[in-house]
Amino acid sequence: MKRIVLIITIIFLVLAPAYSAYEIQRTKEFTLMAGYETVLYLEIDEIPAQSNQYIAGMPFNIEDFQVQAGTTEHGREIATWNMLSNTPEFGLKIWGEPMYHVDDTEKKNPLNYVLNIQYMLGYYLENGSLGNSESKWLEFDSTDGIATEGDAELIDLLGGVSTSAGTFIGSLGGSIFFEFTPATSQEIMNDMDVDEKFPEGEYTATVTFKLEVTQ
Repeated sequence: MKRIVLIITIIFLVLAPAYSAYEIQRTKEFTLMAGYETVLYLEIDEIPAQSNQYIAGMPFNIEDFQVQAGTTEHGREIATWNMLSNTPEFGLKIWGEPMYHVDDTEKKNPLNYVLNIQYMLGYYLENGSLGNSESKWLEFDSTDGIATEGDAELIDLLGGVSTSAGTFIGSLGGSIFFEFTPATSQEIMNDMDVDEKFPEGEYTATVTFKLEVTQ
């Protein structure tokens, strides 16, 4: 009986190293980030229409109540944006065109709109303490005819705040909301049962954001 027990023990000792070769391993990568001299970062992420049970994102129906003037506080949330700079001498330019039906090549029937753009900056003050701005808003109105970069006004996002030199200034996860102007909302309402001015199909517009150093 003792001999049998000894043999079984040896078998287990021999098999143990073989099983250890199948040990599960996990690997995770991450990126190290730093900055030197002038750094500018700008990102805009469109929200898919399926998000939040279709109450946000693109594409959307131009007759949807969320995008009509004055029916919601800011309009329909369509995107988020992030920005980062390590110099306080920077600004933002926004320019774009009205929305048109894709077949309206002569651009006869514009749909004018407003983008309500939210942001909240985080930064270090000159005394080394951490500062955070309150939630602020920018407005882009396509009715103003800002169709090129040369027509766009450079916006001072900091508003004269003195920050610590060489530290990063940024905003994370600000929202971009869309709504038609009152005049366009009225035109859409008048055209709902006629479909002569605004036919069925796809409507599109291009809007550009540009972050730049002002020195």
